[in-house]
Amino acid sequence: MLFCRHGAGTTSRTAVSRKSAPSSDGGDDVSQAFDKECIFCNEKNELFNQEGLDVHYWKECPMLRKCQHCRQVVEIANLTSHLLTECDRKSDFGKCNRCSEAIPSTELESHTLAKACNAVIGR
Repeated sequence: MLFCRHGAGTTSRTAVSRKSAPSSDGGDDVSQAFDKECIFCNEKNELFNQEGLDVHYWKECPMLRKCQHCRQVVEIANLTSHLLTECDRKSDFGKCNRCSEAIPSTELESHTLAKACNAVIGR
């Protein structure tokens, strides 16, 4: 499963992977324990196996959402960056110089003129 992940100024598409070395008893305890927790919202659930986590990511995780424009699942904290740099429809968006949000290109001029957005402090 691919998710849009950003970190320290970099952007990449990363497959969520839950691989680990087997435990000494032949089981995969670390992986099984990790599989029971969402890496995005830290929810723990005994039903979280590979399939259960995939359903959680796509439908339930409060930290993820499906981009309305390309249908990729992205972290909410990185949605603006996704819309401006990775989305299949990134050409439909521009960055507001005042609030730094991704605004549909057709609305960017009126958004800027309205001065209704919140300025980012320190920029």
